[in-house]
Amino acid sequence: MGGPAPKAVPLDLRLHQLLLQATALSLQTAPGSMERASALFREGLAAAPREPRFLVALARHHIVHAGRLNESWRKDREIARGLMLQALSIDPADATAHARMGLLVASLDLIVAAMAWHVQRALELDPRNLAALLAASNLLALLERHDEALRVREYALTLDPADAGANIGVAISHERLGRWNEALAMLRTVQALRPGYANLHGRTAVYLARKGMQAQPCSRRSGNPTSAFACAS
Repeated sequence: MGGPAPKAVPLDLRLHQLLLQATALSLQTAPGSMERASALFREGLAAAPREPRFLVALARHHIVHAGRLNESWRKDREIARGLMLQALSIDPADATAHARMGLLVASLDLIVAAMAWHVQRALELDPRNLAALLAASNLLALLERHDEALRVREYALTLDPADAGANIGVAISHERLGRWNEALAMLRTVQALRPGYANLHGRTAVYLARKGMQAQPCSRRSGNPTSAFACAS
């Protein structure tokens, strides 16, 4: 099968910090954050044009961008596909690239078998890779196996309790299983870890509405009409 995961060459400190900063900005909703993230990704790729980690992170950036601007949905995902194919051509054993490619083909091509192949390959390469585990949980959820998806997401969370994506994944699993209080508690955790995380307030409002609560009156009572989190407590 896949064999042990290869050891990635560490990035130098400046590029590592640049990658972290760009990735964090790309997941924020503050005005100008997407543009600043794009500029940092371009700077990183100018310095290291064949660095798979920058290519995969920039691909994710385009996917997030597509999720916010519906008119560019397919264009941004096609750009993301090209970037991830480039990353995989440089390093075919990049577990994160396979995981993100699996998520992309599921949303863009609606081909579950292709998603499953990439997810399986990612897990073969690195069974503890966070992106691979979360992609596997998404595949399970797509197949309506929500209890199993929750177990995988909870395991991923033990590997990185501060990862916003893992916390949101657990919240989504609880929501699918009708456990509204648990889902909202996980979203509060994300709010504490990553204020301004993409679409967090919108997801909270949706969960509150589905639970049968009236978020807007509660927000008025809280004295903070822009936040749904007072209603989730």
